[in-house]
Amino acid sequence: MPELTVLQEKEREVKKGTALAAFVQYGTVTAACEAAGISRLTWYDWKEADPDFKQGAETAKAAIADGLEQEAIHRAVKEKSDTLLIFLLKGHKPDKFADRKQVTNIHVDAALTLGLAKKRLQRQPVLIDGESTTVEEGKLS
Repeated sequence: MPELTVLQEKEREVKKGTALAAFVQYGTVTAACEAAGISRLTWYDWKEADPDFKQGAETAKAAIADGLEQEAIHRAVKEKSDTLLIFLLKGHKPDKFADRKQVTNIHVDAALTLGLAKKRLQRQPVLIDGESTTVEEGKLS
């Protein structure tokens, strides 16, 4: 990769700043790239190669998430959105409001187990005293 001139480096740093500011403003990488005049590939290249840009992108993403959460709270409370309120409670107090999947010990009924065993035996011949036989209605035939 060829070395950048001082002017090119300054222009790149300005584009990085523009991209990060636009990311906070618009909330998407696509809009941020359009505002800065760069491609999405450039955005991800910068994130990989430049720790400062990566940190800036992560900070911007957190700011976007905070803004979305604030808007959700506003809508849940002021506009009385029960759905948003439920999701906010699940997120803020998962110990109390999160969906739960509860698995309990399962006890297998002995009669059911015997019934399944008999059905399997009915399908397969059994050797008794050297003779092939099947189990039918719980009795050997």
